[in-house]
Amino acid sequence: MTTAIIERIETRLVDLPTIRPHKLSVATMHGQTLVLVKVYCSDGIVGMGGARPSRAWPMGPKAPSR
Repeated sequence: MTTAIIERIETRLVDLPTIRPHKLSVATMHGQTLVLVKVYCSDGIVGMGGARPSRAWPMGPKAPSR
């Protein structure tokens, strides 16, 4: 049995608009950023996934620093 090795990882940030503005205490969000990930393995398998950024990322122009 051979072990596949990750050869390459691609990431992309995608900014998507929200259906309606989302009001926070410090800002109003009109969009959301998603992270798309694509992993290429030595055995030819390609995997894709998605995530939302960490809560540590700013959510608006006036978001407080942590």
